[in-house]
Amino acid sequence: MTATGTIKRLRKSGHYRTKKRLLSEIVGYGGDFYERIYDSRGGFLNIPYAYEGMESSPKKPSQKIPNITTLWNLPFNRGGYMFASTMGHHHPPGDFPIQEIYEFLGYGTMLISSEKETVIYLCRPGSKLTVPPDCSMTILNLSHQKLTTIDMANPKKNKSDKTEIEQKGPMIAIYNTGSSPYSEEVSLNQGSYRLPLGGTVKMVLNSRYQQLGLRKDAIVEFRTGIGAESLLEKILEKERELKELGIRVSCAEQTLEIETSQKRFSIDSLERISLDSDKLLHHILGIME
Repeated sequence: MTATGTIKRLRKSGHYRTKKRLLSEIVGYGGDFYERIYDSRGGFLNIPYAYEGMESSPKKPSQKIPNITTLWNLPFNRGGYMFASTMGHHHPPGDFPIQEIYEFLGYGTMLISSEKETVIYLCRPGSKLTVPPDCSMTILNLSHQKLTTIDMANPKKNKSDKTEIEQKGPMIAIYNTGSSPYSEEVSLNQGSYRLPLGGTVKMVLNSRYQQLGLRKDAIVEFRTGIGAESLLEKILEKERELKELGIRVSCAEQTLEIETSQKRFSIDSLERISLDSDKLLHHILGIME
């Protein structure tokens, strides 16, 4: 089951509302945290969009299928690029145990931060995660290609707030410095660009988030290869260094195990379980009472 096949089948449903995030929006919410990065690289190339969200909005709750998010890397004028990232948001406390269920169709990561801990979940194609209440979360790409994720959530119970992130900027940013001699033509929403394969990649952690306990922004450096999975593997190798900076590293699972008071079940395909006739996932998320 390929990512392209999954997206084509979902798009045929015809129940999506599309919203594209402008590059200017990403620059704005990133504030001076982003500014220090892109200024050193001569700013971003003039591309219109940073990512696209497609929300499944059918008339009947039983017809709800996964939302689709596509993220494009942001090339710098002086070479290299910022790895694509969503704006991120905070889920308030609540008694609903699962806010969102995600499946990654490429190499990426989800950062989930709460008062208890901050975890960076490393995701390969097919990896799945649940997002709990009372946490902040964001998604980042980890390869030179675009990243697509799908997710299921209950629009009525999936409350979120961007206030903290708009005030402080994102908790994390990852960028390629353009040091690699190898590159590949990559499509970015409206046009194709040559992006470096591998080379030096830097992860910057935002000291404004007190749970990290940093006095100033911290930078972790990786020397990556040209494979799509290389940065993910390099982050895993620096597990100890990241733990010292307040971040636990964990690998997301391909099969998601969910246990309720009535039943324990496995999700190996978010697309498939959302289409099952018993609508078990819809009931678990409260989409159908």
